[in-house]
Amino acid sequence: MSVTPIQEKLLTIPLIDNEQVVHAVDGRIFPTLSDIIMILIFAPALVIAPMLIIHNLFRPIIYVITTKRVLIHEPSGLVDAIDLTKIKHFRGGRKSLLIYADGKRLWLSRIPDAWHFEGVIRNVINKVEMMCKANI
Repeated sequence: MSVTPIQEKLLTIPLIDNEQVVHAVDGRIFPTLSDIIMILIFAPALVIAPMLIIHNLFRPIIYVITTKRVLIHEPSGLVDAIDLTKIKHFRGGRKSLLIYADGKRLWLSRIPDAWHFEGVIRNVINKVEMMCKANI
């Protein structure tokens, strides 16, 4: 059986004991039209510095939901993570998601479908809570 590119990337993610990957999504590579308009209106200097934009646009990133954490992973390693049990609420639109936890924020800025990703996180939290209650 062949390994898909995303499965190959997931092999490099360090997982905690008994942690399993539930859902993984590649970050968007190109900005949306609204992102480009916002850059032109609020930060036209970024248009002058194309190397910064090119670096940010083509940086591969994976957003991962596991049974214990939400992770942001780049080829250079783990960027940031937040524990599912500490998540308080979500905020965002269709293409980005901000996760609030106890004194910490995790911004998923280039996610293809933030509403679906938030739904998956909520489902994982509910199922993990049910499993913990059943084991008690």
